Amino acid sequence: MAGCAGGAPGAGGTAGSGGAWQYTNPVIKGDWSDPGVVRVGEDYYSVRSTFGWQPGLAVAHSKDLVHWEYIGNGFSSLPSIGTGEVANGIWGSEIIYNPNTSMFMIYATYNGLSVFESATPEGPYTNVAGGLMAEGYDPGVFVDDDGRVYLVSSAGKIVELSADGKTVINPSVSTYAGWNEGPELFKRAPYYYVTWSSNGTDRGANGVVNSARSMSLAGPWELDPTNPVMQNLNNGTDPAHPFEGPQHSEVLQTQNGEWFVTFHTWEWNYGTLARNMCLEPVVWTEDSWWRPKNGRKPSLTNDGPNLPYTPYAIQRSDDFSSPTLGPQWFFHIAPDWSGASWSLSDNPGFLRIKTRDYDLNVFPAYKGTPLQRIDLKHFTAETAVTFDAQSGHEAAGLILHSTMAFNVMFSLTRADAGKVIELASFTNADNRVDGARATRTTMATVPFDGTSAHLKVSFDGQENATFSFSADGCTWQVVGTPVSVGLGGQVDLSWRVQGWSGATIGLFAVKNGATADNYADFDSFTVTSQD
Repeated sequence: MAGCAGGAPGAGGTAGSGGAWQYTNPVIKGDWSDPGVVRVGEDYYSVRSTFGWQPGLAVAHSKDLVHWEYIGNGFSSLPSIGTGEVANGIWGSEIIYNPNTSMFMIYATYNGLSVFESATPEGPYTNVAGGLMAEGYDPGVFVDDDGRVYLVSSAGKIVELSADGKTVINPSVSTYAGWNEGPELFKRAPYYYVTWSSNGTDRGANGVVNSARSMSLAGPWELDPTNPVMQNLNNGTDPAHPFEGPQHSEVLQTQNGEWFVTFHTWEWNYGTLARNMCLEPVVWTEDSWWRPKNGRKPSLTNDGPNLPYTPYAIQRSDDFSSPTLGPQWFFHIAPDWSGASWSLSDNPGFLRIKTRDYDLNVFPAYKGTPLQRIDLKHFTAETAVTFDAQSGHEAAGLILHSTMAFNVMFSLTRADAGKVIELASFTNADNRVDGARATRTTMATVPFDGTSAHLKVSFDGQENATFSFSADGCTWQVVGTPVSVGLGGQVDLSWRVQGWSGATIGLFAVKNGATADNYADFDSFTVTSQD
């Protein structure tokens, strides 16, 4: 993409002298909720809940537990997930490596417990027919030293599975707790440990991490006398400890003998980012209880693990030169892989999006609307688009999206007086997800007779988005005034109870009243971090 300046996103850690380095939480920014994490040899893999986003169950890879990159998904499409789903869909994710079958396995809550398996961590994964018939949700799976496989879930029980991890063979090995969330099992001889969360995971809930141990999986289980082991809820009043509601913990040991705990958490003042994944070093007491090194409250900065500093980065930008979309992209609908809605081959080097019916408050438009997580506070996202708006109010450009009832559109389009650059939004004061009854507001328009433009959105670090356009990528004109998109803002893109997904950003082209087909060509999508 032509332009006058550029930059690269920063890494999650800083290399130091003599091999020492530090990292800053979160290690995966933005919506990485219900994270499952596993070590396989010298590699680490994480999966996250994706609710209605497809492809779903995003998988990331790391060598040092701090720097991560996308490598694949648990599935490319599950058409039975409701269009635009943000409250249900697929969630409660877990990833393991099963040495009995040499397979990577992803477990998640969907129509009971769904299971996906692959010979490689990046996939493709196969959806195991029938799933896993077990009680509860939020599966946590543990493979013992002897190869026996066990499941914990919200039911508070330990269940033994078959060697292939697909069938319950003992439905009640023991009971460790009542209702709970995000449980996990792990072992540090001579004890087995179980961790679990409570108090709910919605924004503002006092989410905590609890722990218990036993010399045998059959119990009895001894509660950690300091429970909760992790806890923080200060409603944004403590800048030294901004990460709140730690839950869905996973305690693991590196190949070099260190222990760490991963978990998701959120920041009070950054609702668009939803639940990030953090990492804390773990220490052990003389009487064999695990403790976060820095205390109950998640920390900001730590020394990096004794692992090779490997600065992978979560992918954000895409120049559309590949025959496939970058792994960061997904849709809020069962993806249309046919080429009828979008294509990378019609005009090689460009993403061509064909105009879909209606506007961005109803599902047909989303067949051609690739999205990705917003995972930064202070950044710009820029695209170059060619689109000749012919009739109606057909439009093509950038979208900030939460649900079909809450989004912001910045586009080349038509108004009654002719072609314009338009800043518009959908909101619904009565229903968070009802896009059909959402109110469309035109925030600003600027006359623009051209067919190609650079469009840019700039986030200021405080969840305010400024929109600007340029004919040449060098001279920019701001359109309208900054739009607040945080909790309670003009267009609230925050996550909350029954709207578990974080804010997204993407590209679109819609008919919106036009009768003839049209298309938009996007030259690139470039995200530049100022975090």
